[in-house]
Amino acid sequence: MKVHNLITKLEERSGYFKITLVLAISTVALLLSIFVVQNIAMRNLNFLSEASVNANLTIVPAKVSVNEINTNFDNLYTDNVNAWLGNAQSTNSYLGLTFVGSPISSQSTIDSVKLELTSSQTQWIDTSADFSFEDNATPSVLSSTSLPSSRTKFSTPKHFIDNNKWVKDSKYYVDLTNSYRALLQKYGSLTTVNVIAKGTGGNYARKFFYGSKNSVNSPKLIVTLRANSTPVPTTIVPTSTVVPTTTPVVTTTMVMPSATPTPPVTTVGTNSAAMGLWNPNTDYDKCFNIKDGTVNATATANIKAFHDSFKVLGPDGKWYPTWHPPVAIDPATGAECHFGHDHGRDPSKSMLWLQAKQYFYYDANQNGKMDPSEEAVSGLPFGYVNEQADSYYSAMGQMTMRHEDHVGHKVDYANDETDIATDVMSNTKNTGVWVGKIAAGIIAKDTGVRCYYLVKPHQGVSTGDAFMNNIHEVFYFASCTAPNSKDNQKISIAMMEGFGAPGGFTSFMPLCGIERRADPQDLVCPLGKQANGQCVLNAVNQNYPSGNGNREIITRQCIEKGFLVPQGSYSGNLYEAWPASLAVQTKDGRDILNGINLLFDVEDANRYYFPQADKASRGYNNPDAGTNVGFTMDLCYDTSLFAQGLKARGGLCDYATNYGQIQGIKWNDPRSAFKGLHRGLYFMPGILNNAGGPETWYTDPYGQNASTTTFAGSIKQSISSKNVNYSTLINDSIDPRVNDRVHDDGKGSVHAPN
Repeated sequence: MKVHNLITKLEERSGYFKITLVLAISTVALLLSIFVVQNIAMRNLNFLSEASVNANLTIVPAKVSVNEINTNFDNLYTDNVNAWLGNAQSTNSYLGLTFVGSPISSQSTIDSVKLELTSSQTQWIDTSADFSFEDNATPSVLSSTSLPSSRTKFSTPKHFIDNNKWVKDSKYYVDLTNSYRALLQKYGSLTTVNVIAKGTGGNYARKFFYGSKNSVNSPKLIVTLRANSTPVPTTIVPTSTVVPTTTPVVTTTMVMPSATPTPPVTTVGTNSAAMGLWNPNTDYDKCFNIKDGTVNATATANIKAFHDSFKVLGPDGKWYPTWHPPVAIDPATGAECHFGHDHGRDPSKSMLWLQAKQYFYYDANQNGKMDPSEEAVSGLPFGYVNEQADSYYSAMGQMTMRHEDHVGHKVDYANDETDIATDVMSNTKNTGVWVGKIAAGIIAKDTGVRCYYLVKPHQGVSTGDAFMNNIHEVFYFASCTAPNSKDNQKISIAMMEGFGAPGGFTSFMPLCGIERRADPQDLVCPLGKQANGQCVLNAVNQNYPSGNGNREIITRQCIEKGFLVPQGSYSGNLYEAWPASLAVQTKDGRDILNGINLLFDVEDANRYYFPQADKASRGYNNPDAGTNVGFTMDLCYDTSLFAQGLKARGGLCDYATNYGQIQGIKWNDPRSAFKGLHRGLYFMPGILNNAGGPETWYTDPYGQNASTTTFAGSIKQSISSKNVNYSTLINDSIDPRVNDRVHDDGKGSVHAPN
């Protein structure tokens, strides 16, 4: 959660108050010795006392102190101005923070706990650390005689990886919610907590933040809780528990699987081409007995059927695969099954979940409304637009198909500002994302518009598919509320989006040390270029239309300039970016909807472009790698340029291999650092030009040739019947809102392809 200028926040809800406690730093003392520099900092901070939760709230002063420590080789360092997260010259560096405030009781419900750090300089270096709380109800202050490394850590560390650029005076956050909740449950009440962070990256892989001398931007521990006026026992309320039965348990999320999936009440059609594409990796994708962790042979033998039973009915009445967690309980055996891949966030947690189901539901009884039995089997049908494209091309007499793999479907949403990674304006849940112009880390020009978003792209980063094929399925949902209701908008669209031209892609040049993006001169054509400079096509993609997006992908050329690096340097970020701009157009080319400028990025892609002709000269012969494919994990062991002193250094390679001590991690091993889990996404409202038009249009699979009637392979597009352009509310352009997160790794079971 990112909070700007927030010290105390109170929000009255039905029966309880929501309180955000911010524990912060200021300087009071500096202790010096020959070998040790130590800082102990205190400040007075006003925040709400739990005892004051009543009709007449009392704001009381509370003394909050913190002791900030950095250690390197167990020597302490601090100048009270800056501290660091990560490692110094030692890969055994620690950060220690002691926060002291008013007591927080386990009778309070903890919504979130975030550590806030404010960057003291503009910096871009891979940084990673393991965060823990000290396992102590009343921990002592950290000092030269009681170092962070000596403290007993509570529970499993929270692993933090950051490969992003930090901008001076911007705020960055580490989510410690689950660890804090567990610590609070153990001890019942907490007044003092020690936060310990051990650097896990390479030497000098660290980021600097303001220390206690900066009273405004000193570190803060932000605890958002609900304090009940009448204390009640802490209770965990189960959600959507799957009870093993011989008949599937139907919920509003999806058709819940059983040992032998049976059809729901709704009439069931045939399977789409997207069904059944996934096959388990027999080395890793298994089911385990929860009691003792042994393999459950019966459930493992049925894991594919169990996986494929996570399905929904599309608008065409066919079965499609849908979102599922990377780990699920088989209701037939009670075993915990690991599918080895993830699909991003659970869409049922989105504020637009009902909107998405209404858009995609199959109207079995043709009554024009979504009945409960139809809602029960509605959701996000992965591959639906691909399926309609088959019909579209068939009607034109063309044998053109585009079926994408299962694991590349990824879901994300934004319910509020806490889902956004930068320039965050509020920590209030489920109130929408701010829309406006960003400046100095805030929404400087606020339109007053608040939007919910739900997006599902297909972005495969484990195979060479994206090297040649430019069209990929995208679902996009938005619902925006404006100060004047005439400016409200609702959008539900699905299409095959053209990320650039078919036959090639654009090299991501910053890894080569060249700050040039999406430039035609960096076009890579695996089959060569035509006389006009465009890429040679093949029988598969020859009918794919070009789009206004792009696919910026890492190439071996840039690997050898920015990832395999000399001593004293650190491997660059393996960043892959796919920008696009969604639009819906009529037959005459008029935009009904445009301006949805999105970007999908991945920071741990499993593969990169390695020209087949160059592999032999570098001694690369991984039999699993396809044509022009190099596996990123193999770079951690790449010795081809040792003679020039070039190798992978720091970052994810060092983390996965424990600084080279672990050998033989393969590209599809769950221990690999490159699994397609670290992803980002831009959210944008649309520009509507649909005043007087219908709310429902039917387009071809690419969002074009919009008609008011259906046709073969047409896709329904739902767009508010009005003209809306939020730029006119502030006389300036609207900036996208960005998220960045590492998705669920399935208890460490997710692996490539993912």
